[in-house]
Amino acid sequence: MALMKYDADIVKKIAGEVGVSVSSVYKIMKNPMGFSPETVKKVRLAAIKYSKTDVGAAGNKEEAKKVYRIGVIIPNKPMYFWKEAVEGFKKSKNMWQNLLKCEINLIYRYYTTPVNGYELDRLYKELLGERLDGCILFPVKKTECKRFIRNLDGIPLIIFNDLQVDISEFSNAAYIGADNYDEGNKAGMIVAEQPRRMNQIIILVTEDSMNSESIRRRINGFKNKIREVNPESELDEVFLPLEGKTTASAFAEKIFKFYEKADVDCIYVSSGITHVACDAVCKISKKLGRMPSTIVVGHEVSPSDKKYILSGLQIGYIKQNMYLQSTAALDEIMTCLISHRNPEPCLYKSSVFIR
Repeated sequence: MALMKYDADIVKKIAGEVGVSVSSVYKIMKNPMGFSPETVKKVRLAAIKYSKTDVGAAGNKEEAKKVYRIGVIIPNKPMYFWKEAVEGFKKSKNMWQNLLKCEINLIYRYYTTPVNGYELDRLYKELLGERLDGCILFPVKKTECKRFIRNLDGIPLIIFNDLQVDISEFSNAAYIGADNYDEGNKAGMIVAEQPRRMNQIIILVTEDSMNSESIRRRINGFKNKIREVNPESELDEVFLPLEGKTTASAFAEKIFKFYEKADVDCIYVSSGITHVACDAVCKISKKLGRMPSTIVVGHEVSPSDKKYILSGLQIGYIKQNMYLQSTAALDEIMTCLISHRNPEPCLYKSSVFIR
């Protein structure tokens, strides 16, 4: 953890306040792996509080003038998804401002999706001119993202919510977000627990996410759970380009051949476009002259798409806790700045199934 050195009395105070043993405090300071994110956070906050107490009045006055500038780069859509993240950033910001008596400026840059390299480079250059103390980044376009990280000159960077880039070469960068394998595994469990046997399962993968490490981890988690429960299930991946209003029709045409033999039992959508799968099933029903027995499960659903859940076509979806992830991301940046250490990764198994 590389925090300031503490004498035994302060460590005892931290342990007493958090409700853990003295040895646990030392372990968390050295390496927090194996402890819950909540416990690690409590220990860090207590450590910062007691280090401030020992600084003295003059030191507190000086620190009260400190201004931290944190860059945040996230997509502008879907708003229902990113609004929750912004609320988490706001909560963390207010907590740290009250704790440290400092000022935190969150400098947002939003990009439109699908994004191109030129727009990303422009946003990155804007932020590089802001004299940042830290940065939180939702990563896309591997080349531009890595170039940006290299230009950050060692300030703490959190890759947030999605890990599409190998960041092992950067000591100042870490990933904080959902455990994507766990998400896929939960989706697989929901499908496996259905009353009827799931023999034919189609996995929908959009072509723009084919190379995404997070999507691949989701799919692996899903497949492994299905094979664990029912090794005889047929799993077919279907790759689909996103073409606006015609996407559902294109998907229906691609998978209709499966329905000529028997109804597809389940369509698993590895990204947040479950409405495409549901629309495609409805189009297939018109060709068949009946509603097939297919069920749909996926990740994240917009408010307007919940009609498919009400109809029973979509049995539910796996929802990430964006509020928790964004709070943890800014907490980690601030802890790095106060503790003078590099960021540490954290995978959250906090995604839940929503019916």
